[in-house]
Amino acid sequence: MSSLSGSGRRAALGNGLMLSALVFCLGTRLQQQSVLERLARAGSLVNDPQDMFFVTDDDATGYQTGCDAIAVNDSATGALIVSGETIPSPGRLAASAEGDLVVAQSNNNGLFLYILARMRADPSRWQAWKLNNRSLVEGGPVAITPDNRFLLVSVTGAAVEVHQLSLLMSTAPMGRQPSLGNPFAVLRGRGAVAAIVVSPDSQVAYLICADGMIYPWSLDTFVSAGAPFTYAPIGGGMDRRVRNTNAAVSPDGRWLAINGAAGKVNIVDTMNGSSSLVKAPGLSETWGLAFNHATPNQALLAVHGMSAVAVYMLEAGPMLRLLTLTTVPAQVPEYPPVIAEWARLAALAWTGRGDGLIAAMGLDREFRVLDFHDGTIPSLKKRFDVDGCVNYPSLHMPLDVLSLNDRLHIPSPTPTTTPSETKAPTDVPPSATPIATASVPSTPTPTSTASPVPTVVPSSTPAPTRVPVPLYIPVLLRERCVPGVQRVDIALVIDTSSSMTELTPAGRTKLAVALDAARVFLDQLHMADGDQAAIVTFNDEATLRSPLSSDRTVLDAALAAATTAQYTRIDLGIAAARAELASSRHKPSNTPVMIVLTDGRANPVPVSVAEGQARQAKDAGVVIFTIGLGGDLDTDALRAIASRPEWYYTAPSADELAGIYRGIAVAIPCPASAYWGQR
Repeated sequence: MSSLSGSGRRAALGNGLMLSALVFCLGTRLQQQSVLERLARAGSLVNDPQDMFFVTDDDATGYQTGCDAIAVNDSATGALIVSGETIPSPGRLAASAEGDLVVAQSNNNGLFLYILARMRADPSRWQAWKLNNRSLVEGGPVAITPDNRFLLVSVTGAAVEVHQLSLLMSTAPMGRQPSLGNPFAVLRGRGAVAAIVVSPDSQVAYLICADGMIYPWSLDTFVSAGAPFTYAPIGGGMDRRVRNTNAAVSPDGRWLAINGAAGKVNIVDTMNGSSSLVKAPGLSETWGLAFNHATPNQALLAVHGMSAVAVYMLEAGPMLRLLTLTTVPAQVPEYPPVIAEWARLAALAWTGRGDGLIAAMGLDREFRVLDFHDGTIPSLKKRFDVDGCVNYPSLHMPLDVLSLNDRLHIPSPTPTTTPSETKAPTDVPPSATPIATASVPSTPTPTSTASPVPTVVPSSTPAPTRVPVPLYIPVLLRERCVPGVQRVDIALVIDTSSSMTELTPAGRTKLAVALDAARVFLDQLHMADGDQAAIVTFNDEATLRSPLSSDRTVLDAALAAATTAQYTRIDLGIAAARAELASSRHKPSNTPVMIVLTDGRANPVPVSVAEGQARQAKDAGVVIFTIGLGGDLDTDALRAIASRPEWYYTAPSADELAGIYRGIAVAIPCPASAYWGQR
């Protein structure tokens, strides 16, 4: 099976997300500049010769000196570099690129940021501050962009505040009281933000929400960087999800790994929006996880399973191939149930050099540092145990661990004089909206190949014919098409077969709930700006209840007029919607879309007829989403009818419909006309 880890066994994954420059070769060849190369040239990554790591813990029996603090350790020796002031109870961590400023959002016992800074006047001295802020979320995530531009903190209202890190860096390391001040920008999701991940090039922030949605935001323009993605969230209440949803991004920025339930990991392809819940072999549960950004073990994924730590290679499928696994003392048996709900469990990080892992654990020490040996038979072996809280007796609870693994310097590639033969990359789908941020060089100079010097030959021998060589011309694109902002013509195609009269657990018919969900969807449209919708119902025949219209009164009346009958002619519903989207009422500037909802299998004609109708619609440029309601569904056919397999949504019960329609409202892609080359 081929590996997804790129050049050689340890190279970075894929082509990276939202590349900011394309180089066009005459001869229709495209070259993409990798994220790692851009970062190396930008010099935004740093070396950490001391290989520090940072931890937070909670002392549940009393605030002992040295506990409830940010502690800094040396991963090579385990030596404590500094333990900050006791400020109960700091939780999830973020650090500046050089590790000179560390931030923790409170895990419990108040709403505050804990800041620990190394003094510039005396680097051996560190100082801590507590910044109270009633907008923060207890146990919520915090992040600092790799380029040191921004601090991102989760706040109430399913939002993330973006603050300029320079404001903190200009005060705290100088020994002056820092202040957050007003946010530079605010990013929003639609559910409590449980994790924040920033792409390695600092261009995109992913807000991973507890409701199973991921929202990408541009950190250059502060607008949506594409359609949201979905993933399968962990179980438990909101406190558990907010504190224990863990996410990591691959070194090239393409893949997001998010822990899931029952020993599985979500692997999200940020390039096309697909999400797969894959088994983590050897683990029965998954908590902390981390991609390795350092060489020579780059792009390996480590996962903490509470009582064991495993290292995997991400391979095509996607799937996780187990390289090695070792057991560690588990945390949970020590905790009373009330504590276990709001504790942060099984945190994990690679060491800065990528030669080991730091794993939270139980017993009398809080963290175990493991050596990772990548030989013929890879292995994990104990290096030593460390404790952020060194006072006894105490009930010690490790909370979070962080290193500078994703900030390590990557040497610039050696330049060559001859352009390498590069295959054209797969076109970026319209849903992954590129946000171009390339800086234009002062004098664009095409890469050239030196002309061969002809050998001196007798006059009777003809001069050698020069062989044409490719000419590479830089093309800098700044494409903008924000899903949710482009205008749409949408046909809602709704199953009104007799089975839709069945009652839901709430005592309402499936049809009534489906119609309410359709109204929720219409609420998301911008009718005043040019969006239009049509209503089509189908049973033994298809009925155009309302043609394309921006009049909400007309559309609501059409939904209210829906009636049921026998049979499920999905094909007729698709055909009627396709005809309306091709009518004179369709605005050429609007993206044509249909959303097909059914609760059963096609009858009395085979579903292949509906697939044929869908194929014709897609060939005409219509984007199709499908929704299957209930359990008696032809899921393979509904995936085939949708424009992409991941655009088929399943709703086990009618209660999920409104949320699915909301997700589709922001998942509608930009039209191909918005992109260079109509791609």
